[in-house]
Amino acid sequence: MNYKKYKNLLLGNIFFDSKTYPIALIDTKKFSYVDEKKLNLNVELTIKGTTNTVPLELEINHLTEDLVQIKGLLYFSRTDFKIGTGNWSSTAILKDKAYITANLFLFKE
Repeated sequence: MNYKKYKNLLLGNIFFDSKTYPIALIDTKKFSYVDEKKLNLNVELTIKGTTNTVPLELEINHLTEDLVQIKGLLYFSRTDFKIGTGNWSSTAILKDKAYITANLFLFKE
């Protein structure tokens, strides 16, 4: 989170309602790749019990034989998932477009 002072607000029922919905899920369904470095997938994103198809961009870097880095970028509409209710539902106050970035390192054991 960019702002720790807003943590309780963001995790509360106005935004993510983390007590009721503690897990968000990204389901890639089935896909495979040979040796691409960049992948664009349509995935199912589930937040607060709502599922929508959204684009996911992946960049795969084979750093060594035993180490792979995966960078991910996912965009979605917060209003599609009812993130921000009441005064916070207006897109004039808070932008509708939200994104999640990930930077994962996979080690071969």
